Amino acid sequence: MGDLKEFWHFGQDLNTKKYEQLTNSFGYDAEGAVSPDGDWVVFSSNRSGYNEEMSDSDRQLFEKDKSFKMDIYKKNINNGEIIRLTDVDGYDGGPFFSSDGKKITWRRFSKDGTTAEIYVMDSDGKNTKKITNLNAMSWAPFYHPSGEYILSLIHISEPTRRRGISYAV
Repeated sequence: MGDLKEFWHFGQDLNTKKYEQLTNSFGYDAEGAVSPDGDWVVFSSNRSGYNEEMSDSDRQLFEKDKSFKMDIYKKNINNGEIIRLTDVDGYDGGPFFSSDGKKITWRRFSKDGTTAEIYVMDSDGKNTKKITNLNAMSWAPFYHPSGEYILSLIHISEPTRRRGISYAV
């Protein structure tokens, strides 16, 4: 991930074409999605690695791999309130809202970064649930508009090749 310290989210008003900076914390803000009502943006960030105390061993891991402290946050676009939704070592990324805005799905990488499983939680960060256990690399979970299932691309390693398969879970 390199030493990415100043990557932020911007929004653009499609009528006026004006840009507005949505995040500005020191760190790497990535992978944002807007809630269906337009009031919130959910995103991944490693900002805690730059502004929170860590043990010496965690600091060494973070210095080696900046994705070690990637968590999911959401920001109220109207009043600027930022809420941290996950706080787990490793990379939590690729968050998306359900079509009713009540749930968020994302992928969580294993601590060694070799696999990623799909998770869901309420949009307030409560009731986290792991929904896959494939020991594979799961990418881009996204709620179907019906809310009845999540689509994701899963990479399954085979001895002779790697292949990606789209799954509904």
